[in-house]
Amino acid sequence: IQIGALHGGRFDLELLATCTELPSLEVESALREAAAARILIEDSRRGFEFIHDRLREALLKGLTDEQRVLIHARLATALEARSERSLDACLAVARHAVLGAGVGPFDRAFSANIRAGKRALRELSGDDAFPFLDQALQLARTHGFQLNWDHYEAYGIACVATGRAAEAKESLSLALSGCHDRTSRLNLNRYLVECYR
Repeated sequence: IQIGALHGGRFDLELLATCTELPSLEVESALREAAAARILIEDSRRGFEFIHDRLREALLKGLTDEQRVLIHARLATALEARSERSLDACLAVARHAVLGAGVGPFDRAFSANIRAGKRALRELSGDDAFPFLDQALQLARTHGFQLNWDHYEAYGIACVATGRAAEAKESLSLALSGCHDRTSRLNLNRYLVECYR
């Protein structure tokens, strides 16, 4: 149940069984006991949520930093292995991959945050995309990962949307220097002009 608490929001039997490597029946029994004790509530799709955030927070207090990192890494792995490709799942993988990067590979955290940032930029907003793209940029700088022009483009667009003109100019200029597609270059120049307004 602590894994569900660390995941936050809605979680299901399959996710917890994958993370704990316990038999599904054993995990289901624990979830049913928690629901009977009014710690969890089961929804119509066989998902579970904590009845109150304070119960979830109390369970989290019992975890050490090392346990948290390990659980985040397991959650990232389990979520990544699923066939679900929703935006929420993509963002959750990125979040858990970063928080579990002490155990899991940093390149996975980098890739997951690039994917989440680009997708948030397309489907939500620059404000939603910026934290993921900024995290990817920090991971690239710290661990020497190569950024492509389209990574710089996404970061630059998110910076424009969030009012970070200096960062936007730098990132969009880097994107422009690596991009050879005419249409993409026109788009990059359009965003660069916005930085100077």
